[in-house]
Amino acid sequence: MVSDDPNGKFHVLSRQDGKLLASYGRVEHNAGEFENLHNLGIDSKGNIYTAEVQGKRLQKFRNLGGL
Repeated sequence: MVSDDPNGKFHVLSRQDGKLLASYGRVEHNAGEFENLHNLGIDSKGNIYTAEVQGKRLQKFRNLGGL
């Protein structure tokens, strides 16, 4: 995963070849949107966590098995 803060997104990349698998988000302050995305994490179940400076919040994206 990589953060694309200017565009308010994060991208999921393939570990094998680095190809783009999916992109999520946009610049706003609603669920699934980001203001100054600065940190990404993933847990053992594949859930993704994001942290924002400007938005002053964390968001959790549940792994539904798609990637």
